[in-house]
Amino acid sequence: MERPRTRRALFVFLILASFSSVSHAQRKDCPTSKAEQAETRAGMARSWDALYSWYKEYRACDDGVIAETSSAAVGNLIVAHWNTLPRFGQIAKRDVAFRQFVITHLGWTIEMEDISAKDVEALKRNSKTRCPAGLTKLCNELRTAADAAPQMSNSSKQ
Repeated sequence: MERPRTRRALFVFLILASFSSVSHAQRKDCPTSKAEQAETRAGMARSWDALYSWYKEYRACDDGVIAETSSAAVGNLIVAHWNTLPRFGQIAKRDVAFRQFVITHLGWTIEMEDISAKDVEALKRNSKTRCPAGLTKLCNELRTAADAAPQMSNSSKQ
């Protein structure tokens, strides 16, 4: 008799858990139409200025799938466009919350395995050997985020 009760409890738990994870469409500060735009535009951010504009407009929507998309944009900018880091440094100096957003999302994109272990190593190497003048603290923060992010099976994506 204990097994059906356990199964029922598990079933109820799973149902409640699915309702507790609020989708972006249900957030008061991110109506459905805005959430749809946020997801689309996050994937189109190809520069630090574009990502910063996205952040200012849609940060309230940065949850779930939208957060995954913005994390991928962060990872792409840092890994594939390292030479643009000085622009990020300029923006981050003015807006500490955006700086934290990028650092946090970098960790998430590594954890979600959106960038390969090879790219993570390149990021760490760049942060040590190719850090732009005046951005040592920022490079150290990026390297620390990369070091701290759990990397489950990233080695398979090399």
